[in-house]
Parts: sequence; structure tokens; C-alpha cells
Amino acid sequence: MIKYSPIDVSPDQFPPVTTRRDDATRDSLLRAADRLLVEQGPSALTVRAIANEAQMSTMNVYSRYGSKEGIVDELYRRGFASLNNAMNDVPRTDDPLDDLREIGAIYREFALENSAYYSLMFDRPVRYFEPSGESLSMAVDALHLLAQRVRRCMDAGQLAEGDETEVASS
Repeated sequence: MIKYSPIDVSPDQFPPVTTRRDDATRDSLLRAADRLLVEQGPSALTVRAIANEAQMSTMNVYSRYGSKEGIVDELYRRGFASLNNAMNDVPRTDDPLDDLREIGAIYREFALENSAYYSLMFDRPVRYFEPSGESLSMAVDALHLLAQRVRRCMDAGQLAEGDETEVASS
């Protein structure tokens, strides 16, 4: 069972906000967006729905996140932070192929247990949403974690030689 929920990723992994009041408001909005995403899917992520769920005005979404895309970007980053944390927790053993299988199992488990986040991260179901550079970097980090395990298998002769990133992304 995945022990990392995207909404519970440590705030230390993200830039700080300026005041405690802003922090509490941002957190309430983010948790509201998380509930909508998990319970109703990505199509439920509208500024009005997020504000209503948080029992706030829509202006709070705009003033704290800039736009709907800003809060969606935060959910996207937290999804990848959670997946990366789970994959990073898989220890390296003397058997690279077993390690790769374990990473694959973690990835699959994340997808099944966090299907709405998985969809947000990989299917791009929110119209006009383009992940920020920082968010894309976190997505690339996840791919690199997998590619490193693939490379270990290739180096050990357990997988045919090739481009580890291409193999990891297929």
C-alpha cells in the first residue's frame, strides 16, 4: 500500500508563502481542490467549485494561485512528489531486476490508489493546463528514477542494451 498521499506531501518541498493567514488559506484551497479531484475527477476542478468546497470566494483562488491552472499545477507537483518519494524509498539490492520489478509495482500501486492524480499527471485532462517548468522537472525526475533502475539491469545483462530513458518511458 502506498504510504504517500499527494495532498500530504511535505510543504518543505514547495516554496513558502508569505504569511500564516495566506498559508492557511492556500492549504484550505488546496485541500478543497484535492477533495474535488479525488471524489469527482479532474473535470470538477473549476475555480468556483474549489472556492465553494473551501467555503471561500473565488477571489481567494486567484489571489493565492493566480488561476485555476495555478492550483492544478500545485496538485500536479504534489502528485509527482508523492510518486517520487515512494519510488525513492525502494532500496537498491544486489538484484537489479528485482529492484526494477519493485519500482514497477510501486508505480502501478500509485496509479491504482491515486487514479485521479495519475490521470492529472499523465492524461492531462484539464483543458488549457500546461505544467510549469518546476512541475515538469518533477515529472522528469520520476522518469529518471525508473531509467536508473533500467540502466542497472542493462549493465547487469538482465535487459538488452538500449536507451534506458526510452525503455523506461515505454
